[in-house]
Amino acid sequence: MEKNNLNQVTLKDWLIMMINSIKFLLSRKLVIVISCFCFGLLGIVYAWLKDPIYTSQMTFALDSQKESGGLGAYAGIAAQFGIDLGSSGGGAFEGENFIEFLKSRLLIEQTLRKKYNENDTKLFIDYYLENHELNKDWNKKKKFSEIKYTTSQEPERLRDSVMNKVIDKILKNGLNVYRKDKKLNLVVIEMKDLNEVFSKNFIENLVDNGINYYTNYKNKKARTNVEILERQVDSVRSILDGGIEIVASSNDLNLNPIKQQARTSVQKKQIDIQTSGIIYGEALKNLALAKVVLQKETPLIQLIDKPVYPLKKEKPGRLLTGIIFSFIGFFITIFFLLINRWIKETWSLQTLAN
Repeated sequence: MEKNNLNQVTLKDWLIMMINSIKFLLSRKLVIVISCFCFGLLGIVYAWLKDPIYTSQMTFALDSQKESGGLGAYAGIAAQFGIDLGSSGGGAFEGENFIEFLKSRLLIEQTLRKKYNENDTKLFIDYYLENHELNKDWNKKKKFSEIKYTTSQEPERLRDSVMNKVIDKILKNGLNVYRKDKKLNLVVIEMKDLNEVFSKNFIENLVDNGINYYTNYKNKKARTNVEILERQVDSVRSILDGGIEIVASSNDLNLNPIKQQARTSVQKKQIDIQTSGIIYGEALKNLALAKVVLQKETPLIQLIDKPVYPLKKEKPGRLLTGIIFSFIGFFITIFFLLINRWIKETWSLQTLAN
């Protein structure tokens, strides 16, 4: 019974304390209003001074044809000529894999190491560091100020650590890749940055690098077959041309028909020419078939939308930011007023006790 009374008293005390706190805050309403106004004004100034974020966007359609469907009709014929139409390894980029590839460190680093433009010696990473002032404090330290990037470099711990920080920042705040619709094969890639020109140039170079890498990966085997067959055609053609020149030279000598040995040699060479001609014809057929295969193995990537100036500009609204800051100021002011009151009351009780 005493325990229940104790609980009731404790609850009553809490209610009294809350009521007193509300009365105290109401007595300080002018302080709260002024604080909210100041915080709101601070929010408006912040929104006004904050640099805008520029968003560049590209949309493209990725070829979704299956390997077996397109090349099955050619596989049997190609095998007769020694052409391998096996898997090109395109499955590694099927589905969401290609989207993840566009966000890979490999591709981002390749783009950051490219020259900003043909007439500029600086790389993309140099401009990124400047735009975001990441090298402002680093340059004060000798070890960071000596870091230089080129299009191709051997691994180096400190330099690579800076590159990793830049890539992490891009992946977290700048780059976004997604499908516009899961039912459609449309891929959207966005890049947000403080610099409008950098945002546009970076995303264009990133997509260009990604498409080139993807295309080379998909048709690597087919390109190898074409290169081999082109060398074979050139070799057979060279042999054929040599044989024709020899026969022509022999005929120009007006050989004596009585000399059977010379006539036999010319006839043998003519047979060789005929054989080489047949081989050459087959080689040309093989090469033509290989080029058809290469064309079918080369993915079709259709660019739909490209970034154009002016880019979409994002900047916090002044009114909304002011309201948000006012709410923050409201809670901060209440917190400090109550803490200050509690400290004063605690101090007074301790003084009376002493």
